[in-house]
Formats: sequence, C-alpha cells, structure tokens
Amino acid sequence: MRRLSLSIITALAMTELVSCGGEGITTTTSPRAPAVTLSASSLTFSNQSVGTASSAKTVTLTDTGTGTLTITGISATGDYVQTNNCGSTLAVSANCIITITFSPTASGSRTGRILVTDNAPRSPQMVSLIGNGVGPVVTLSVSRLTFSSQNVSTTSGEQSVTLTNSGNAQLTVSGVTITGTNSGDFAQSNNCGSIVATGASCSINVTFTPSGGGARAGLISIADDGPGSPQTVTLNGTGVAATLHKLSTDIFTNATSQHATEVEPDTFSFGSTLISVFQAGRFTDGGSSEIGFATSTDGGTTWTSGFLPGITKIQDPANPYDRATDPAVAYDSAHGVWLIATLPLLSSVSGVTGPAVLVSRSIDGVNWDNPITVAIGGDLDKPWITCDNWPTSPFYGNCYFEWDDFGSGDLIGMSTSRDGGLTWGPGLATADRAAGIGGQPVVQPNGTVVVPIADGFEASILVFTSMNGGASWSGTKTVSPIVDHAEAGDLRSGPLPSAEVDAAGKVYVVWQDCRFRSSCASNDIVMTTSTDGVTWTPPARIPIDQPASGVDHFIPGIAVDPATSGSAAHLGITYYFYPQSNCTTSTCQLDVGFISSQDGGTTWSAPGQLAGPMPLSSLPSTDQGRMVGDYISTSYVNGLAHSSFAVAYPEIGTIFDEAIYTTANGLSAPTIGEVFLHAVETPVPNPASDHSPRQMPARVR
Repeated sequence: MRRLSLSIITALAMTELVSCGGEGITTTTSPRAPAVTLSASSLTFSNQSVGTASSAKTVTLTDTGTGTLTITGISATGDYVQTNNCGSTLAVSANCIITITFSPTASGSRTGRILVTDNAPRSPQMVSLIGNGVGPVVTLSVSRLTFSSQNVSTTSGEQSVTLTNSGNAQLTVSGVTITGTNSGDFAQSNNCGSIVATGASCSINVTFTPSGGGARAGLISIADDGPGSPQTVTLNGTGVAATLHKLSTDIFTNATSQHATEVEPDTFSFGSTLISVFQAGRFTDGGSSEIGFATSTDGGTTWTSGFLPGITKIQDPANPYDRATDPAVAYDSAHGVWLIATLPLLSSVSGVTGPAVLVSRSIDGVNWDNPITVAIGGDLDKPWITCDNWPTSPFYGNCYFEWDDFGSGDLIGMSTSRDGGLTWGPGLATADRAAGIGGQPVVQPNGTVVVPIADGFEASILVFTSMNGGASWSGTKTVSPIVDHAEAGDLRSGPLPSAEVDAAGKVYVVWQDCRFRSSCASNDIVMTTSTDGVTWTPPARIPIDQPASGVDHFIPGIAVDPATSGSAAHLGITYYFYPQSNCTTSTCQLDVGFISSQDGGTTWSAPGQLAGPMPLSSLPSTDQGRMVGDYISTSYVNGLAHSSFAVAYPEIGTIFDEAIYTTANGLSAPTIGEVFLHAVETPVPNPASDHSPRQMPARVR
C-alpha cells in the first residue's frame, strides 16, 4: 500500500509528520527549540579615566526560537561589569536587557567579553567589548620593606621604593606619609613632588629608628589621583634594646654611705671629647663619698674613668671636706682647659652644710688638679658652670659659675673667671637679690649670659642675664609658673630646669610640668625658647605620648647639637619616666627615655627607651626619697647624642648595684617624626600642682 507523508506547519510553528495507511494516519511532532539573538555583537566604549566607571551601554537578548530559553549564566570579563534583568528563563519572543559599564584598571586598550551561557545552540553566545583607559597608574617597585635588627633610638640605612607612573596621563601626588602601629619608628623622604609625568619615576627613601624592642610595623601611604589610592607599602623591622656601657664603679667602702651607688650625671662635649661627672657613694642625708668622672676622647667609643683628687677625706684623710655633691662640667676653649664644679660638704652633729663651691681643672680631661675655691658661704648649694666658647664674643674665654646660698634663703650667687678658672671674681647677686636654685647659665654668640633658674620654692622658672661679661647681673624675670606632679613611690624629683643654646644663640629650657594633664595626674616635659633671654615662648609640651596616657616623665636633660641652629637645630632630651604614674614604692617601674628633634622642636621623633625598668628598692635612699639624681644629661658629639644616666639593678645582698651608664653608640634620629604643633595644645583649665607649696626655700644636694 502507498504511504503519503506531508509536513504540516501549525500556527505554533510545530512540524507534524502524517502517515496514511491501511491502519489509519499517525502524526509525529518535532521538539520546540530556543534560539538566542543579541542586538549587538560588539560594543565600543569612549575613553575612560582609569579607576572610574563609564556610562552604561546595553545589549538586548531575545529568544527567537520555538522554545523557552534557560539561562545558566551571564558574565563579563576584563575591566567590564554587567548587570541584567534576564532571570533564569526567557519565554519565546521575549527579551531582556544586559547593562555593561567600563572601569579601566590601567591605561591603554582594554578588551573583554559578555558571555551568555544557556540551552540554545552555539552557547555561550558572546559580545566583544573594547575601551581605552586614560589616566595615571601607580606602579610600586616593592610591596614590602623589611629592615634588619636595629638598636633602639639609632637610625638604619635607607631603603627605597620606586614609584612609576605607568599610565598615559600625569599623576598628581597629594601626600606621602607613614602610618600604622609604629609609624613614629619609620621616616621617609621623597623626590616625587606633586606631579609625576607619564612614564616617569620617583624614589621614596625610608629609614628605621626603633623606639622600642621587638617587632615594629608601619605603612607607607601614598595619596594621589591614580586608581587604588592610597597605595601602601608594608614596613617591618625589629628593635634591639640599646646596648649600655658602664662608665664607672663606686670603689669606696666607707660604712657611712651607700655602696655601690652613682647618681646625678652631667656631661659636656667639645670636639671629639666627652666628659661625664657624677656622685659616687651616696649618703642618705646629702652628698657622696667623692665626685667621679668618665672621659672619652674618641666621640664616646672608649672611656677612661676616675675620681677627682683633693676634695673628700674618704678618698684621702688629708683632704679638707667630708663629702662632695652636685658636679657640673664645662670646657674653656680659649684657655684649653676642662673645668668641673663641685659642692663640698662638711658633716657635724648639727647637720650637713656646704661651706664653699670648688672648681677642678684639667688640660686633657683625665688628669685633674686639686680644686680651687670659687666662693665660700654659710651653706651653699647647687653649683653650675659654663664658659664663653664663641670666638666672636667680646668675652670669649670668660667662665661663669652659679650657685645659691641656702643659709641666706637661696640667694643666687655668680662669679666670673677670665683666666681658665685659676682665679675667680667676687660673688655677685642679681640686681634684685633674687633667690633661686638649680640655675644653668648658657652663653649666646654675642657674649650675653642667660641663666634660667627655678625660684627658691621651685614654684616658677626665672631668668636673669649679663651683657657685660659678668661685671653685673640683671634682675630676675619670670619665664613661667611651674605646675608639677609629685612622683609616686617616694622618688626624689623636682622641676629644676635644663638649658642649652644653639649656634645662633637661641636658648632652650625644659622641665617637668603637668599643666597639660587632667588633675595633674602625671608630668610632661615642657619647653620654652628665647632668642634674647628676655622674651620667651609659652611652655609647649614635648609629644612623648598623649596627655591621657598615664605615663609620668621627669628629670629631663636637653642637648643641642652645637653645629645646628634655628629651624634646623638638632635637639635631644633624655629623661626618666614611669610607664604608669599611678604606682607605689613596690610597683613603680623606673625607665630612661630619649626623644629628639631635627627642626628646632617643631617635630619630634618617636621616643625610645634606653634603660629600665628599675625597681625603686634598688635606688639609694635620701632624706628626700629614693635617688637617681636631681638632673640628667645629654651632649652631642659629631652629630650624635650621648646620654649619661644612672641605672640600678637589684641589690647584691646589702650592696647596691647602681652606676652611671651611657649607650654604646651615639643616638641618632629620623628627619621626620610625630608632628608637634604646640599652638593647638593648650593647658587644662586652671592647672595646679598636686602637692602643697613649699614652706621654705629648697635645698637639694
């Protein structure tokens, strides 16, 4: 029988196959198939700034087949982003919109594709994308800098990061900064300027000055108009605790004083010679067994130590005095002689008194003559000495000696030598016969002598001057009231000033003060400056830490690199501190810190810890508390700061283990540190000391 086959296209576009035969007619339906039609096979975007998104372009997707389209994915590649409203299925003849934006990550031609994955033939279907990125692009040579282990408060060599503008437009740099956990331990300098041309490079140089031991971390942060700003480079380094060098040992064994103890150092440098002087064998009720010295003639590399001759009977029964205290050292460059000022003491059943002030002389800083008497009095205290070492000064070669007379209510005395300390003029009072204690005279290049000093009750900082080579002295002027916190733990401490002068004659004075701290709960170190000794800046806080930190700072000693001045003056301050002010005799931990500035005090390095912690029980006792000294000292030699300070270790039986130390290497500082703008810091309202005012003039020796 013949079979007849025909195709019938239905209104639904379905094909039927009909067969005719003796048994009847059979019909077969072919499957329904989706088909994808895209409105564009490619899209071209206009030039687009790197790191920004373009306006959107769209592609329409239509199911032009005979069955439902199942969509399993729509994606974009390259610097392109797509969104769509297509869902997972699309009915026959329906359409949806794919929206595309272009966000170039680099300059130049940037290509990509839209990929549509589905159940239609030729899946995945594609749309080609092309655009051009325009703008700067930052490329950094490294993502991390790792520094070798570095001694605390010393500065590493430089490591560099190269920044290249690999884009096709100039790069505008708005800032390069150091951020991160230990940002103050790293410093950067760069030659990038504000514009880096297309294809050009610049260098960011980084140094590492750890302020503490252990792992230290920071980030270089580069702010610019390139994509990904701010770009960062990770900084890592390890701080190694400062290596200390012991300068001297208390060799005395007299049963009347505490051994082995050394306290209260002063230092002075000239050329490559550096001398530290201090007390050795501290008595409880004042003074020490003898005055020690340590001398380096090679910039602090090697040291020779000893004790001054001709002062105490403890050293030699033929000597005239029972004890010695309060040493200070200076150099007279005009006469080529080193000078050490000393307060000798006599002890009797009625007490301990200071009958005179002395000066010891040495040509080489190692071999010392017997002392010369500068002045005598009923009960003298706290001498200091300085010399005019400015060749252009009309008084070059004059040396000036300051003290106070406790027996006369702390009356200030001044004497002048014009022959290298061999002879001294009469003791002169200030024009207003002022009382004071702890004066530190400094000399400006024009010969003016400026003497910052605490008043007799340690309630204010005073100053007086001489403009005629010490022939007479002005009346005193109040620089600032003192607002200070009394240290916890029965530690002997007071707000005596420390003073220095730079190469242009600017005078810097620091002391401990709590005016920036709520309820006077701890002390900052504050600083005031003057170019003429008459007009002084308001006291400004040294930014060792935040005012709310709870750290207590005290007994500062400032140094100025004598080759620097003004906005380029290099300053270094050594100080003692408690990490927590709210402590007791058994819990207080005493540390030694150092901070520096390379720009006259505008900005400061991060602080570094030089020694400690020390338990207070390891310090010798005095009738005014446990003692490391009434002052501390720092001096610059060949551009490096050298500190001298007392360090105590736990006692060995009944014998102390306290001596004068310095760092094995000089202390350097980064060129950039924490920004210190005292103009934006003001004291707390109505600041007041947290202790009662003194009821009688001070005596500390």
